[in-house]
Amino acid sequence: MKYFIITILITLLILIYIIFYIQKKAAVQAAEKEKNYKILQEKKNIEDQELLKEIKVKCDDGIVRIYSESMFGILREYLGTKEVKIRLQDSDDEQYLKLSNELFFSSKGVLLDKDEILVQSKKYIEKKEEYLSRYGQFHSVIKPNIALGQYSSGFGSLGKPDSAIVINNMLFESRQLNRLRRYTNLTFDFYKELPIRTFSGFVDEIEYQDGVAVS
Repeated sequence: MKYFIITILITLLILIYIIFYIQKKAAVQAAEKEKNYKILQEKKNIEDQELLKEIKVKCDDGIVRIYSESMFGILREYLGTKEVKIRLQDSDDEQYLKLSNELFFSSKGVLLDKDEILVQSKKYIEKKEEYLSRYGQFHSVIKPNIALGQYSSGFGSLGKPDSAIVINNMLFESRQLNRLRRYTNLTFDFYKELPIRTFSGFVDEIEYQDGVAVS
């Protein structure tokens, strides 16, 4: 009986020690996690301040606009939206879409040409994905509904277009990509709408080839 009681006591002591050890380890891990979180948050705040610094840029059209690094290389100006009837080349399917009209400049104010628009749009996504890979835990994030590997694939593999967009007087197929919700002081509109490739087809019976009206 004596040995049985001793065995029970030893077992209880071992269990108490194990519970204490687990709780202590969990507390240490939680403290370390909180410490790392605050360090990363401070790092993010510093980076955000740099991203949000605004500079005046004189653009190719002579207008001075405001650029910040949070624009990730594309200085955009929205000019308006109208509803149009669109039909892709070699297709009988017509659909009505909202057609946005914008200007795209570089960070230096240079008006982008067709190839630069597509290159910079892809870089825009890559830079924002890179940012989110570092600080996504501080945001309520909806992942974009397009993968970088599909970026230049156009309507053919992505289905019917959500929208089309005129950029610098050229027409592009585009996707209305998901948005990043605001959670901290750094506001991202996420990807808004970005061109996928130049448009070939008909808009309100006007024919376009490689983004340019031909009739």
